[in-house]
This record gives sequence, C-alpha cells and structure tokens, in this order.
Amino acid sequence: MAVGGSGLFSGSAGMRITNGGGAISAAAGVGLSVTNATIGAANLNFTSISSSGGVNGIVLNNTGSSGALVVTGTGAAASGGTIQNTSSHGVSLTATTGPSFNNVSIQSTAGSGVKGTQVTNFSFTNGTIDNSATALGVDESNIAFNTTASGTENNLSGSVTITGNTLTNAYYHGVDIFNFSGTVTNANISNNAITSSTSTATSKGSGIRLIAFGSASGTASITKATVANNVISNFPSGAGIAAQGGNANIAGPAATYGLAGDAINIVAITGNRIAGQSSANRMGTNAIIASVNGKGQGNFDVSGNGTVANPITNISGNVIVASALGQTTVTASATNNVIVANHAVGFGGPLGISAGASSTFAVTDAPDLTITISGNSISNTDGNGILASVRSSNGIMRAKMQNNDVAAPLSGARPGIRIDSGTSTGNASLCLNITGNTSAGSGGLLGIGLRKQGTNPAVNVFGVNGMAATSSPGVETYVDSLNPAGGGTVLLSATSGFTNCALP
Repeated sequence: MAVGGSGLFSGSAGMRITNGGGAISAAAGVGLSVTNATIGAANLNFTSISSSGGVNGIVLNNTGSSGALVVTGTGAAASGGTIQNTSSHGVSLTATTGPSFNNVSIQSTAGSGVKGTQVTNFSFTNGTIDNSATALGVDESNIAFNTTASGTENNLSGSVTITGNTLTNAYYHGVDIFNFSGTVTNANISNNAITSSTSTATSKGSGIRLIAFGSASGTASITKATVANNVISNFPSGAGIAAQGGNANIAGPAATYGLAGDAINIVAITGNRIAGQSSANRMGTNAIIASVNGKGQGNFDVSGNGTVANPITNISGNVIVASALGQTTVTASATNNVIVANHAVGFGGPLGISAGASSTFAVTDAPDLTITISGNSISNTDGNGILASVRSSNGIMRAKMQNNDVAAPLSGARPGIRIDSGTSTGNASLCLNITGNTSAGSGGLLGIGLRKQGTNPAVNVFGVNGMAATSSPGVETYVDSLNPAGGGTVLLSATSGFTNCALP
C-alpha cells in the first residue's frame, strides 16, 4: 500500500505499508499516524511532514520490525517539515523500528518534542526542537526516551544518532535516554547546541542524560557511545552531561556501560563546551558525571572538554565526576579538560575533578577503579581542584595523576590536589603514580595532600609508584621530587605506613 500527498494517514491492524512518498502537510491535526500496521522493508519515506494543532504531529505505534519511517528533509525546501502547537508530544513513538528524521522542526509542544518507548534504532539530525513541555510534565524533554513507571523499561535500544541539532527550552532535559533493560549498541550524541532557560522555575533537568540502570529481573547496557562537541548552556537545576550506569538491585544482573579496559567499547565524552549562565546563576549540579553505581562495569574517556577561550565554567557542584561505586569495575580517563569552575565561595567545597571508589550495598563492596587524570587546567574551585579517593569499602583504585595545572582553592585550608586511601570502615587499597603536576594550596596548606587511614601498611594501603620511603619526611620528599612545581606535599593523617607499588 502506497501513501503520499498531504493530510492524515492512519494505518490499522493487519495492514502492511510498503512505501510512502512526497510530503504531508496538515493544516490542523495529526500529520501522520501509523498504528498496528507493519511498515515494509522498503520503508515509509517522506521528504517532509508538517502539522499544527493536533494531539501529536507524528504517531508510530506497533509498526513491526521490517521497515521504518524516514523523513529525509530533502527537496526544494530542504526541510523535513514543521510540527507545532501539539497538545501532547510532537512525535510519539511506541514499539517501532528505525524512525529517522532529518531537518525536522518541532515547536511548542505540550509534551516532549520527541517521546518514545520500545523503540529500536533512532536518528534525529540537523533539526530544531524548541519550547518542549509547555504543559510542564515531569521529565518531558526535547528528546525523551524515559518512561520509568515500572522500573524495567526498554525505551530505546540499538543504534542512536542525535547530531547537528538545536535543542532549546525544554522543561526538563535536552536529550534523555533512560533504560532499565535492553542494549544501546552505539550512541552518537554530538555537535548539538542544547540550551535551557535560565530560571529554575522553567528548567528542571540536564542537557544530556544517558542512563542504563537495572532491576532484579534485568539490566540496561550501553556498549559504546560518543558524546562529543556539544555546546550545553544554562541548566540551573541539573547537569550538563550525566552518563550513569549500574544495577542498584543487588539481586539483579550486572550492567555494562562500556567494556572496562577495552580500547573500542568506550563511552567517550569529548570536546564539549559546558557552562552555566553566569557566576551568579550557575549550572545546578555537575558539568559531567561518568559513573557506575551498584553492580556493573564501565569505561569512560572524559577528554578535551572546555578550552582556554571557552572553559567549563559557572558550575555549582563537582565539575567532573568519575566513579566506581558498589560491586563495579571501571576504567576512566579525565584528560586535557579546561575548568574555570566559578564556584560559590564557601559553598561546601565542590571540586574540580572528583574521582572515587566507594560502597553502595555494604562496606564489604570491592569497587575497582583505574583512572588517569592528566593534562587538565583547573581553577576557581571552592574545594580541591582534584580529589581522588577510595573510601568506606574494600575497594581498589589505581590513579595516574600527571601534568595537571591546579590553582589554589577559593576557601578553607585545602591542597589543590588531594588523594585519600581509606576511612574508619573498610580496607581500601590505592596505588598512585603522581608526576609533573603544578598545584597550590589555600589557607596556608601545601599544594599536594596525601591522606592514609591508619599506620598499618597492610590496611588501607597507600602505595606510591617507585617509592622506597614509608614514612615522613621521606614520602613528602619523594613526591616533591616528582612534582617540583607541586607546591609541596603534606600528609593529612597518618605519617607512616606508606608502601611501594607499580603503576607505569
């Protein structure tokens, strides 16, 4: 069955649609609705679909797995059409495969610009979505695959491409992909301009959320992803980029968020520009969070975000977070990022880069974090510029910290760089390779602070790569020799019980 021309087409149970054609323009009402009808392998192709004033502009519901709706955005107008003033979502996608939209504009929708669940493969490129969720719905966003009522949803799986778009003024998030099951095999969320309002009353979310959680019965996974070269502005209630995975249900299976230690299956968060509106109206939480919490594994590359001309700036919370929490194994790097945090002074000491391994279920958790923190420029943080810690668990952290330039914190007596092993509970283990850093402390403190819990070298292990010394002043002397511009080294708790380790 062929479909073309203009107006509304509604499929019905048992129908099979073999192709499409041309453009649809509905002056009032839904532009295209295909429900309980299989789209054939030749796809349902349109140059553009436009509509105004309907409940939705496009509806795909139970369209099978043979073919897809494709809006090419080609032709004389070089436009995929305009969907506007809907009383619900601009585009509604349920149990459909491969919908693809190019050069589509979605404006002033009471719900999300695009809303989907049980979708396999999705592409939205070179489009604009503005003024989403005018009826102020919880988690309604410019692009939303985020139904979470049952806690087992597979909202979006397969290949995801969201590139070259301008996404503005969503009540919640710019892009929100939130799964409890299913696998995103490859996500590319890149080269988008994502901007919220500057008011917490009309902006409740984050720029990009890419979430893979789980339940007792299953878990979501992300094989690999690229989140690159986006410009994310404002978001006074949320974060810039939140990449979070792991199963918080101890009875459930472990999640995968990139394959730990793998060179290919990695979540790369690179080249993004992220900023709150101003130092008086900051982004609400973190600029970037890359974390696996509960049960699972992860692999993150957080590199090259911010530049000297356009640093990551005006952030309320820890600027970059990389963590392994619970029963997790994570490899991560945070390299060559430029941070001018512009934290509020005395605001509880938020950090520039926070790297940590800690417990989720019990102190007997053994998280395993291997992280490289190198080449970063960090200033205007209220707390430490860099804090790497393994705490409150039987966790292991291997931290390579090299060639960072860290300015003095804005308040308190704090080192610019601090590394911790252990607390009063658990038995942590740390191996540190720390060289070539420039750092300064605040309140009269030195530039590099090392904190070991207790003096027993076998409990809450604190090893330094290649170090023969085990106590003060040999520890400080050795670390100072590796960091001649580090502003000096101070031991913040135990002054003995340090060990040697190998972390090339």
